[in-house]
Amino acid sequence: MTVTSVLLAVFWLVILPVLTGSGFVAAGEGFVKKLQKNSISPFKEMGLIIWSWFFGQLLLWCVFHCLAVYHAVAGKNLQSLKTIYLAVIGVITLASVGASLISAVKGRRGVRMAAVAEKGRAAAKGAGTGNSGSVRELLTILVLVIAVVQAILQCTLAYMEVDDSYYVAEATSSVTAERFYAFSPYSGVSTTFDARHGLAPFPIWISLISVLCRANTAAVAHVIIPVFFLLLTYCVYAVFGASLLGEKKEHLPLYMLFTEILVMFGFYSYMTPEKFFITRLREGKATIASLIIPGIIICLYLILRELKEEKKTDLRLYILLFLLNGAGCLCSTLGALLCLIPIVVCGILGAIMFRKIRHLPLMAAACLPCGVYALLYVFSDKLLMLNI
Repeated sequence: MTVTSVLLAVFWLVILPVLTGSGFVAAGEGFVKKLQKNSISPFKEMGLIIWSWFFGQLLLWCVFHCLAVYHAVAGKNLQSLKTIYLAVIGVITLASVGASLISAVKGRRGVRMAAVAEKGRAAAKGAGTGNSGSVRELLTILVLVIAVVQAILQCTLAYMEVDDSYYVAEATSSVTAERFYAFSPYSGVSTTFDARHGLAPFPIWISLISVLCRANTAAVAHVIIPVFFLLLTYCVYAVFGASLLGEKKEHLPLYMLFTEILVMFGFYSYMTPEKFFITRLREGKATIASLIIPGIIICLYLILRELKEEKKTDLRLYILLFLLNGAGCLCSTLGALLCLIPIVVCGILGAIMFRKIRHLPLMAAACLPCGVYALLYVFSDKLLMLNI
């Protein structure tokens, strides 16, 4: 892997998602204020960048999922998928950047005034705290160091496991094959479309990233994707922690430190959530468990908080929930069920606890990707007969 591959990976996995998600974050002053309130740093822009990165990656996944399923069913190859995918995300990214620039120009004065006011409140709150500020800074540095160490260990201690014999092999063969899922990774025998794997083309996304980064597919699967996803996942955990801590955000570095310790020493059995997170982020089910489900929990928490405080419903939360469901279906066939369960349970409990049902139609709309995915899975044989 070369320096060029690493720089390309930074662009495709960080810069492009941030640009793609920037329009979503900038759209609506109310949601921006909420993100600023839940930011993980006195520099409010950090929270906005995290949400832009997260939303942008989910949007790119959903676009890829739709295109990849069509190409897999139609028997097309990666080159065709790459061309159409780049054209679509190019249009989306330009529109998103344009929306964020317009929003920035319109709200520049208000943002400056809010930043000055927030700085004054932070200074007043921090007065008389003694050495607490320096302690927080030291804890923050320690959290960052541990995250970097874990990322390095993911690179240096990367290893092959049983699932690699299928998923990494499928990602590798998709780069040069005439169509997706053309051969069985186990035997090399020619095969037909498999609904279980074909409708959840996460390995195809890995092969696309390897082509865009000009790197070996196995290196992308074992090094590049786990490192970037580890950092993104910790950013999402930080926003989640900031939401839970409320006004006591000064304890966020301690929260993140304990989170990293639990991840590092979570190998108390063969299959644990911590082991999935630290060693298998290149696989779809681990991505669902470590990134998608926590993202759904954050959205549900914010929705329930709005219901409790009788605030106006923010549609952007449901849009984010919609994209999380779509991304979950990309990662695994189980994603349709695993993403649906907490949303249904939370929707019913919210209606019972707060005696309000205005959130139920929006939650049902957010679950549409799971419903469509289930229908495609059930009628996959008839879909192939259409020969689209």
